[in-house]
Amino acid sequence: MSWMPEQISRIGTVAALTGAREGELFALREGDLDFDDETLLVVTTGGNPRGRTKTRGSKRTIDLAPLATQFLREQLMARWHTQGRLVFPAPEGGLWNKDNFTARVIRPAVQRAIAKYRRDHGLTRHDSTPFDGLTFHDLRHTCASLMIAASNRAGAGQAVTVKAIAEQLGHTDGGVLVLRRYGHLFKGTRRQAARALDEYVRSTASVSAASTSEALQNGPARG
Repeated sequence: MSWMPEQISRIGTVAALTGAREGELFALREGDLDFDDETLLVVTTGGNPRGRTKTRGSKRTIDLAPLATQFLREQLMARWHTQGRLVFPAPEGGLWNKDNFTARVIRPAVQRAIAKYRRDHGLTRHDSTPFDGLTFHDLRHTCASLMIAASNRAGAGQAVTVKAIAEQLGHTDGGVLVLRRYGHLFKGTRRQAARALDEYVRSTASVSAASTSEALQNGPARG
């Protein structure tokens, strides 16, 4: 028994839209999802997904994009096993083993994607493709890149902060790693910062000028 393409698509999409780690999604349970609040709770124990160790655990909350919520709802309805309330159980039930998941799900999916790309573009098996060497962990990088791209396109008041991206990915360094690894992707931020500063100064100056003008017009006359 193996996963169907739509199941692979669901866990891949959720990973790319949440930045959740492989083991975090394997250990995800129904009770960790709050569709009303659009959040996903990640529970770890000793740095591992819940259930792997008995040491003190930690929790963090991931905000869900509407599309991620949709795919999670679909996955809950399509599961073959509900024992343990796992959202992404292995075909036989229970937690996926990372190496087993890579061998049975990721590697075949990547090989199919490579073959299709070569067929569609008239390439030979010796030609490289964008999918060469792709791993599940790369979807975390995809998530970070998408958030930065969205921030670059957003207005000054809607830009995503580095700290927010770091928190979504589960980094505890306040954004240092995000800047080190993805800083080159923040292409528009300097221009946005300059424009935001310009808009603020202009609006402040306008308000100040208007207030001064009003005070001069309505203030007491002096002889």
